[in-house]
Amino acid sequence: MTLGRFDTHAIERQFEPLERAGRELWLPILVNSHGQVFDRLRWLFHALPALARAENPLADDAITRAWPGVAAAQAFGSSIDRLGLAKWVASEESWRMQLVRSLLWHLDSLARLSHQHGEAAALEALAKAFADEWEAERTDLEQLLAVFQSLEGFSSLARWSEVRGVLKGEGWAAVLAAHSVIRDSAALAELIRELGRSRLTEALASRPQATVSEEAEHQFDTEHWQARFMAAERGEPDGVHRAAALDRVLASEFAMWRRRSADPRIARRLRRVFAARFSEHSLLARSLREPERLPIRMPVEARLDSIRPDIAPRMEAGPVIVCLDTSASMAGAAEQLAKAVVLEAMRSARHARRGCLVYAFGGPGEVRRTVLDHDVEGLVALAGLLSASFHGGTDIAEPIEAAVGDLGERQWAGADLLIVSDGEFGVTAEVLGKIADARARQQLRVQGILIGDRETLGLRELCDSIFWVSDWRRFGPESGSVASPVHDSALTRLFFPAASMRPPPSA
Repeated sequence: MTLGRFDTHAIERQFEPLERAGRELWLPILVNSHGQVFDRLRWLFHALPALARAENPLADDAITRAWPGVAAAQAFGSSIDRLGLAKWVASEESWRMQLVRSLLWHLDSLARLSHQHGEAAALEALAKAFADEWEAERTDLEQLLAVFQSLEGFSSLARWSEVRGVLKGEGWAAVLAAHSVIRDSAALAELIRELGRSRLTEALASRPQATVSEEAEHQFDTEHWQARFMAAERGEPDGVHRAAALDRVLASEFAMWRRRSADPRIARRLRRVFAARFSEHSLLARSLREPERLPIRMPVEARLDSIRPDIAPRMEAGPVIVCLDTSASMAGAAEQLAKAVVLEAMRSARHARRGCLVYAFGGPGEVRRTVLDHDVEGLVALAGLLSASFHGGTDIAEPIEAAVGDLGERQWAGADLLIVSDGEFGVTAEVLGKIADARARQQLRVQGILIGDRETLGLRELCDSIFWVSDWRRFGPESGSVASPVHDSALTRLFFPAASMRPPPSA
């Protein structure tokens, strides 16, 4: 009798799928108690490519009938189809591995539970446990995907517990509810998308040109500056002094000249006194001070009837630096909405691969700097930002100075500044000077988002333009009243057109 040669290479070739699968699957596939080891290896070689194609790895075919068997494939495969797990894990290799490991772990318990409860009952219980586990995972994945449109960077299994902690954290639900509303605002989304100066756009930037019209629709500040004097005088009253200017002599002095008396000698004497004081320039007269050229921006009724494009193409889609107001005046609905705007800024920056830096500020010395990266670190940092508030006074000088300083760094060069606030703050001439210098040297644009009822002088002086969220109250506990009590946020401009810290334009 002749014995055939023992082919060791044929046995080794059956273990080749392990090399493609990675070390994290070696142990669960080899020591699993359900079925034969080579049947499991053939299924593994079939399952991983199927999941990468978003296909159910337990679909009925010859391989799945061999392992895990018809009954097990139907029980677990129906849960995969119902939850759509193949689609969720297709783009992430780590999640494909986790799904396979989960299947192997539950099937490893089938033999033990079958002896205790019978195979059908054991299979039903294990399939239900598998479905419950992945139902919770899918809910969290859907929540992330709904916000960021991609799981890239956020679905790392090594830090998935941290991500789930963020999703269950205090404040996330309230901010997410506010974000679900504002993300549908096309105007706000476009505003945030256009921030930054990293690339040229094909379209030219355009701005409205205010022209005087008989059928006026709006009130605008004209670009023309002029001085206004009182009562058509050549100067402004500035007390009383002695002079001989008859056009400014007080009425009490003229009374001497025109006084009537029974004794004509008294009348002549008074006229002589008047003439003597006139010759000596000692009559009481109004003092007129020559006006200083203090310009006033004059409002005019105008209508937007033309669009004038700028000469240069618009720059957009660059880094964003956000100044987030978390002072006491923002507590409640305004703060939730402001943080939802920050979440939208991070989402937009992540989608376009641009940086996002946030300065949360309150009173003097209360500034928190947070870089929102595009991975789990950024998400965890965002969670810390959403749960933190200063709830004190309001001092915007420090975050503005820090933001202007960041513009000199390579990472933040070309960034625009976004101020999210109710505007309840003041600005000094020094802060305005730094902003003006950044505008001149680095073409900085400052965009304001007003979460309040009116523009304040401080917010107006800082920002190139202001986006008003008039219905911010809808995000608070008293969400029934959503309308703003004012018809226009620009009350300061309407009633105090001369209130401005900006110097007049050069002639």
